[in-house]
This record gives sequence, structure tokens and C-alpha cells, in this order.
Amino acid sequence: MAYYLEKVETSVRKVLLITVAIVALGGVFILLYFGRYTWQNQEAFRREVAREIDSKGLSGVCLLRNTLELYRGLLNTIASELATRNQVEAEESVAHWAKSFASVLRLYYVRAGDGKVLGSPHPWGQDGRQEPWYTEAVHKKSLVALPPVRDPASGDYYVFFATPVYRESQLLGVVAVAVPSSNFSQILVGQRASWGERLGVLDGHGYVVAWTGDERELTGWQLLEEHFSTSKVLTFPYHNGSVLEMHLFEVPGWNWRVIVAVDPEKIRAKEKETALMSLAVGASAWLLLALFSFSASGLYFFWQRKQLYFLAAHDFLTGLPNRYSLETALQNFLTKTAGHARRGMLLFLDLDQFKLINDTLGHAAGDRALRAVVERMKGVLRKGDFLARLGGDEFAVLLEGVDLAEAEGIAARLREAVCSSPLIVEGRAFPLGLSVGIT
Repeated sequence: MAYYLEKVETSVRKVLLITVAIVALGGVFILLYFGRYTWQNQEAFRREVAREIDSKGLSGVCLLRNTLELYRGLLNTIASELATRNQVEAEESVAHWAKSFASVLRLYYVRAGDGKVLGSPHPWGQDGRQEPWYTEAVHKKSLVALPPVRDPASGDYYVFFATPVYRESQLLGVVAVAVPSSNFSQILVGQRASWGERLGVLDGHGYVVAWTGDERELTGWQLLEEHFSTSKVLTFPYHNGSVLEMHLFEVPGWNWRVIVAVDPEKIRAKEKETALMSLAVGASAWLLLALFSFSASGLYFFWQRKQLYFLAAHDFLTGLPNRYSLETALQNFLTKTAGHARRGMLLFLDLDQFKLINDTLGHAAGDRALRAVVERMKGVLRKGDFLARLGGDEFAVLLEGVDLAEAEGIAARLREAVCSSPLIVEGRAFPLGLSVGIT
């Protein structure tokens, strides 16, 4: 029995080592796989963020360019018409246009001769020729756009677009429109925020014309100096020591820019969330692998232990209990009956002339014949009688609760079952005898 226990322990150690190796290799594989999976997900997320930024930036560029061209076209149309009108007609036209556009912008016309300001209500009492947008338009002789100016009455910022009015080579005046920053903000309102990004409009002088962020009002701030006009990305500090990463998209022909500002901390937090999710899935997969492996090894251990114990306690050929099992059963019987009047008998059986089968037909035929004899003996014994093979053609039967007379009767029935008819093996008949000893 000790030999079989040693076999079980050796087998268990081997299976445990194999299981640990499988779990370790599986853990390495899962680590590599989910590491690559996490990296791919993070790269995909970064590409998606970049695509989203580009999409919003290019969409904003298209909308802003159309808006700026609209103001350019409006000023050019008004300037062309004023160039053909006399002074009275020009004043009437300016008054009409100013009234028509009063809900969306302010329209001004400054005459070059006397500096009078016509059009929308204005806070100036001095000569209109002193206004920056007038002097710059005259100096450049083309359409100009000035940095945003804050109206102290409404608190809103206005961007002035101005263009000179010429009749042939004679300067008649300068026409200008003051566009509130809310007009540019409307361009950005329709853009859906995916990662908390903020949108803004930057004019040609680097000033913020419109801004959708809520951390700090940036409208009117100069974020970009003119000599840094080629910058594509800006960083801007805001609350709690964090920074906004501002991506700039230039409007062709205007040098204006659309701002798409993102919070790098939020993007990194999303990347960490992706990594943690991948880590959780990988850890779960590894735990499932470990649980399955150790469960399988445990089941294998118990199955093998059961098999080895069965082989240790039974005869391999006939499946009957062996000498070890008989000794154990007998010891248990003696322990149970100690101090009691319970009776029991032990029969020793020896097949006579069985060696003839082995010598004549070989051991394979002898094994088949031995199994047939065992079936004959099983048919005679009672339920609960313990039949064991001691080795070769020797058997024993432990009978509980019988006396000598009853044991002799069972022995007689066993001899009759084995000896009453010859045993047919491979077409040949072999008569058998059975010797029985009783104790």
C-alpha cells in the first residue's frame, strides 16, 4: 500500500508542477496579449481624439471662413454703392442699411471730408477720422479687421471690419461694420463636445474673438503674438494648475484661426480608464485560467487517487478484493465483534487442475477461464459475503453471522457451482475441482 501512496504523491507533485507552469505561461501570454491590446486601444483612442479635433477644427474653419467672406462681401457691396451716390443719397443709404442690420451688427460710415460718422448710434463725439479702423483702412487701402473692442455699455466685444470707399482715385470715406462676438459664438454652438473640449475664434492679431469655455472668460485676450503666427498648438494655464492644449486651425486668406482646446488630464484619465479596463479583463482571464487549471488538477488528483486506491485494494484480473483488502476486512470484522457473541467463518478456496488450462491453452485463455469461475462463485454467494482473490487460483470468502454448519453448506454450493459442469475454454472442456478449508 505504501508503494501506491508514494505513486499518488509523485503523480500529484508532477500534476501540480505542470499546473503551475501552465498558469505561469498563461499569465505571461495574457500579460503580453492584453498589454498589446491595451496599447492598441490607447493608440486607437488617441487617433480618435485627433480625428475629432481635426473634424471640429476644419468644420469651424469652413463656417468661420464663410462668415468672414459674408462680411467682406457686405462691405464691398456697400462701398461700391456709396461710390456711386452723392452725399445726400449716401446718408440715406447708410441710414437704411444701419437700420436693416441693427439686430446683428453695427454699421458706420465716416466721410473723408468732414469726419462725420453716419449709421448706427455711436459713442464718439470727436472726428471719426481719428478712429483706429478708419486710419488703418485708409493706410492699407483695403479691407482691415481690428482686434476686438469691449463696449462698456453692453459688456460685449465687437470686431471692426472696415474698407475705404473710393470714386476713381478720390477717397470718399470709410465704411465699417462692428460685429459682436456673440455672432462668432453662434458658429461654435453647434459643435458637440466629446471630451469636454472648448472652441474659440482667434483673429489675425492673436486676440480671442469668441470662446465657449466656462473656466475663464478668454474673449478679448491676446493668446498669440503676430510673430508667432505659425504656431499650431498652444498651452494655456487655468484653474488648479492645469493647462489647456489649444489646437489652432488657420482660415485661408484671413489669418484667423479656429481654436479647439482640450484638457490633457481628461484625455489621460480616459486612457487610464482604458488601461484599467484592459487590466481588469486580463486579470479576470488569468484568474479563470488559474481556477480552471487548479480545478482540473484537483479533479485529476482525486480521480487518480481513487484509481490507485482501487488498484491497491483489488485484483487487476478479476476485479475482486485482494489479500490486502481481505486482511483489512478481517481486521474490521474482529474489531467489531470484540467482546460480542457475533459469529463468522473464513473459507479458503483452491482450484484443482486449473494449471492444466494455462499449460494447454496459454495464460490468456487461463485468465478468461479464471474470470468465468469467479462468475460461478459469485452466483452462489449471498449479498454481503466478501469474496477475495489471494493470488493464482486461490481465493477466500469471509462470511459474517454464520456457524460451521452454514459455512459447510455454502462451501458445498461453491464446489457444486465450480465442479458440476466442465469449463468450456476455446471449444475444449476442462473439468475442475475445488478444495475448501474452513476456519
